[in-house]
Amino acid sequence: MSSAVRRILCFTANRRRAAQMANNIHLPFSGNGFILGDPSGSSIAFQSGHPASADYSEIRRLTNRPQDIDDFLAEYPDLTPDLESNVNLDFYRGTGKMQPGNMAYEEFMSAFEKDYEELELNHGYIQWLFPIREKGLNYQSRPLQLHEIQMMSSDRAVLARLLRSYRMMLAFYGIDFNNGHLRLTVDHLERLFNLYHHPHNLLRITRILKCLSEFPLLKPHVPLLILFFTALHSEGYIDLSPAPHHNMHGQSLDNWWSNCIRDQDLRTRVRRIVTERGPCAGFRWGFEQFDDWYAGCQKGWTGALGGFLDDEGTTGS
Repeated sequence: MSSAVRRILCFTANRRRAAQMANNIHLPFSGNGFILGDPSGSSIAFQSGHPASADYSEIRRLTNRPQDIDDFLAEYPDLTPDLESNVNLDFYRGTGKMQPGNMAYEEFMSAFEKDYEELELNHGYIQWLFPIREKGLNYQSRPLQLHEIQMMSSDRAVLARLLRSYRMMLAFYGIDFNNGHLRLTVDHLERLFNLYHHPHNLLRITRILKCLSEFPLLKPHVPLLILFFTALHSEGYIDLSPAPHHNMHGQSLDNWWSNCIRDQDLRTRVRRIVTERGPCAGFRWGFEQFDDWYAGCQKGWTGALGGFLDDEGTTGS
């Protein structure tokens, strides 16, 4: 795609959004690494303990972050664990079924993995495929529990299924997983158009990032996805403009996605890139910079790319 075409796409998106606003139309809102190891090697913020409530309130006041993000970064200090709940573990082990729909994991994936209309219109599966430690809109799902995270993190088959779910949603958004080195799919224009004009997917992406962050062998994918979206914006594929041309898409990147990293040093580095991304199609931080970031991260990772999954998404040896 030429730079002129990219700029036209962003200009058209901005004009359409302005027209909708004018008419009061609101858009709906590894060492032993698994695929990739953790390049940072630094500690996770708040992992070893929760801050006192007074300190936590002060953090929220000073950062002005969304409450759900501060809860996430602080490891949910106010949550009471449900030691009897194993519904997410059971679902990913294949012994439980998602509700509504009454489908086991393999049943759902066999039926809908490439059915993009179903993935767009069905609002109940995302809480099962990407469980997090928060209540979701699907009252038949359950928040992810710490003991489930521990057991799922050590289960090779569960991790393979989690990564398969991630690959599926990436393709739904027009992104090829490519063993972690993200790139656009052949049908990316159609898929990115769908993402832009159905912004409830912004919430889904936040959930996906939070979910991956809970699993040590999957969390390296979080900054890569955030920065790939930053590159897509800079290259003119999707408008995630920062202030003063702020939209809900840019707000998701600024306030939610770029904060879904518990490692404070890594979060600071990623957020610096995000906040300095410039205008849509401004080519300030694009594919070349993303490739450089990916190459630099690889130097800190051990274990072969591909890990437990091959390019077809099947379990390897």
